Amino acid sequence: MFGKKNDQKNNQNNAQNNAPNNNNAPNNNNVVVPPIIISNGNGGDAATQGIRFIFVQDPTETDPTDPLPILVTTVPFQTNVGDRVKLAAMAQINVQTDGDDGMAARLTDLQIVRATQLLGQDTPTTETIVTVSVHDEGLNNPPLGISYTRLATLTWVDTPPAGITTYTLRVSLNSNTNIEQVTFSNRALNATIFPIGSSLN
Repeated sequence: MFGKKNDQKNNQNNAQNNAPNNNNAPNNNNVVVPPIIISNGNGGDAATQGIRFIFVQDPTETDPTDPLPILVTTVPFQTNVGDRVKLAAMAQINVQTDGDDGMAARLTDLQIVRATQLLGQDTPTTETIVTVSVHDEGLNNPPLGISYTRLATLTWVDTPPAGITTYTLRVSLNSNTNIEQVTFSNRALNATIFPIGSSLN
């Protein structure tokens, strides 16, 4: 009586999990999902490397003594001529004022930096892809100080050169007035690689 329903439930429970560690929990450390193969339309005989997804995320808080921390860095991966890489980044900014009873202010610049090792090169070519400023002025700063939290997010599309590419989310500037400390937590960087072949199909 319940056989068919139970079989369906068992099939769902036994379905392949797309998480790399295959235990129904995401892996938070630089995971490359195997590429989807996209046919070029010639009877399926030839195919281009498909869309790939790479991510890195870290919920831990950075060391407050490091004024310009590197937040997260992807694993190196192959890029080809014409690839488009959609980047999505975020970081939680944790601010503690100093309690001097004067208004506080804070300016933080976040960057996504690309490093690509080109064929025949010993050292990667580095380029800043995008910089965003997160600025707070006139923060209340009562005696004993007060904590503030900001969430910074950004997206960008990059066209890297052919080579072995790594993306990094980093802090490039911290400028503070009446601020005791600034730290960063819940930081993440996603890269979705769209090969030029997939965009033409």
